[in-house]
Amino acid sequence: MWLEGPLQSWGHNSRFDIRDTLPFPTWSGLCGIICCAMGKGGEQTELLKKLTRYPPQLFAFEHHNYGQTVLQDYHGVGGGLNADDPFEVLMIPKTREGKKPTGVAGNILTWRYALQDSVFCALQRFDGELSSEIATALERPYWQIYLGRKAYTPSSHVLLGTYPDEGTALSAIKETAKSKDLTLRFKVTDGQDDEADDCILLNDVPLKFGIHKEYASRYVSIFKQH
Repeated sequence: MWLEGPLQSWGHNSRFDIRDTLPFPTWSGLCGIICCAMGKGGEQTELLKKLTRYPPQLFAFEHHNYGQTVLQDYHGVGGGLNADDPFEVLMIPKTREGKKPTGVAGNILTWRYALQDSVFCALQRFDGELSSEIATALERPYWQIYLGRKAYTPSSHVLLGTYPDEGTALSAIKETAKSKDLTLRFKVTDGQDDEADDCILLNDVPLKFGIHKEYASRYVSIFKQH
């Protein structure tokens, strides 16, 4: 999957007022893109077992050595909604007890962070016909594909292609990056590697989507291009 766009945001542990982003897509974010493309809503526990059988490799690129820049968005939520409308009132932020905050209209302020002009490629293996099903869905998505938040639309086709082996896929990634005049910044692999530049613990392996989401943890290793 080729993930390129003006803005991307890949949060993994932030809630409430401050919504941060990792410098690369999460595994849950990749699975979310696939579920959107396939039109799979709800918990999808059985599908997620298939999607998370093999971990992805991630490649982060940059344009002309510009590096990676992060946008901070001062964001309002709940403003301008009609509290007397039975539908709009559902979108007004509530207290922990589910009630509207006393003395205010329900508006809250958040700080949201996004990656600017970032380019990633996710390489992942799938068994049997699942690979072709995902490829078909990414070509003609059932729901909108977005890069972490619904407003963040890809600026390029998400499906780079399907390949018979890892070597062929890596060659295709290299050629695509060359044609776009991109430089590899770093690579992210699953697990802990003593030769990595950095190793971090993420809680981004999706076990269940829907209202009550569940995730498992994993380590990832980051290899920077020196």
